[in-house]
Amino acid sequence: MTRLAPCLAFAAAAGAFVFACKSTDPTKSRTLDATVLPGTTAVPPREDVSYRALGVSPDCNEKAFSYSELLEIARRPEIKTQQEFLDALPKGIMQTFTLMHVSESAQAEGVSEDFPGAIRMTQDGRLVFRYTCDPRSPVYGGIEVMRFDEPTQSFHFTEIHFPNEIPERVREDAEDCDGCHDHGGGGLRPHWAMYPDWPGFFGSHDDFFPTGTPKDVEQVSHAAGWAPTAVAKEHEIFRRFLDAKVLKNDAKGVSPDPCYAALPWPKPFLEGGTVPPLYAEYPFGTYNAHAGGRIYALRPNLKLTEIFSKLLARRNTRHILAHAEYPKVKLLLAFEAARCMARPLAGNRKISYAQLHGLMKKALPAYVAPLASQATAVDLRGNKMLHHDPRHPKSLAQSLFGAAKVMGLEGSDWTLVYSGDSPAFETGAGPGANADFPGDLPLTAYVQHEILADVATDPRVADAALASLWTRGTGETDDFGEHFACIDQLAGPTVFKSEAARVGVCDALAKLIQP
Repeated sequence: MTRLAPCLAFAAAAGAFVFACKSTDPTKSRTLDATVLPGTTAVPPREDVSYRALGVSPDCNEKAFSYSELLEIARRPEIKTQQEFLDALPKGIMQTFTLMHVSESAQAEGVSEDFPGAIRMTQDGRLVFRYTCDPRSPVYGGIEVMRFDEPTQSFHFTEIHFPNEIPERVREDAEDCDGCHDHGGGGLRPHWAMYPDWPGFFGSHDDFFPTGTPKDVEQVSHAAGWAPTAVAKEHEIFRRFLDAKVLKNDAKGVSPDPCYAALPWPKPFLEGGTVPPLYAEYPFGTYNAHAGGRIYALRPNLKLTEIFSKLLARRNTRHILAHAEYPKVKLLLAFEAARCMARPLAGNRKISYAQLHGLMKKALPAYVAPLASQATAVDLRGNKMLHHDPRHPKSLAQSLFGAAKVMGLEGSDWTLVYSGDSPAFETGAGPGANADFPGDLPLTAYVQHEILADVATDPRVADAALASLWTRGTGETDDFGEHFACIDQLAGPTVFKSEAARVGVCDALAKLIQP
């Protein structure tokens, strides 16, 4: 990938502001692994918040912090340097962070094995910023900020430069960000690799460091470039970084680097104490397991992947619902979203996908049915998964993808991968109670839920009780516990109360759709 400077390319080595994953085997159920490991409390992992005793809270319990508060600190006249800015941030905020040792972003010159780049975000992902810590680097002192604006449902990028004086210090919505982050027709978006691998980031394989055991090899051996020796080197680099820059060691006269000490590490790291074995590789995990068997607080790359996927879906939803062509096909899109063509309706009526495409074409003459032959299978732990590509019928979103293209959204609007044209993207997000997919959710599932919610308010539906037949899925809460419920509030798939409820919705929609 050619690096495009000076844009805010929140990007990893292979071109992604990488997010992470959770499930390791889509063919197995997400049963709760209640094994108690050394250092954990005697509760199942999804209920384990023992990390809070270490002074960290990378969950919905963290202290709230807004973009306006960040800018207020950045513009204080008494703050002249990046370090003073970092030190002025309130304690307890933006508790989720990850680190990269290789980058092709605009900050690549400041990222190395000795000086990893840092990415930090609020638990709901609406505010993220990144920076480097090598004072010799020409990009040192530059802080890149991304925020998700609720009123417009859109991403915005800001540059903060120290030691520049006010007002030159802060540049909001800088045009030089557009070259990297303006994709398709939906507006700006972040960059991040798909689950389950994030090249260049620590914890690049499932947010832990595989040891080469048979279980590890089985679960990550398909990853590009994966080998026990390569992962062992990544682990060695991380441990060397911790020892040199983070862990206080009075015996060796080592104190934490102030730049890294500003990150929300467990207090014992910075004070020379000890931590339970479970948190020895913080913020990453020390073992692999299925979703319910791991602590989400130790999966920062996964959280980034899932949260940015949900926010991107919200951006796309806003674009679709606001488009002039949407009212012409909203009932058809809701029909697809409710899986009405996938299962027989009452009285054994059934509409095929071919028929649905015909109806879409009638409503939108520019509509072209997506070709399944163009779909890309996502390799999820050795399983070729097609439902992550909306061009394939298994996505249950072909019509949505085709209609959205008429409305200006391209394939690159459905992925977080840098320069990615294929809409195939693995969100890493578990389906929770939604049983439509064999593995993690496709990004389109979030958009479809909002379309159903919108159609339920349409006067033509004439049934105020329609929306009571389904709920928004709560995959993060189901997999990782109530202390991550704030992530479910961003977006979720549709979960019908029962099959009868789903059929009832389909019948109500079918009465309104003109053949």
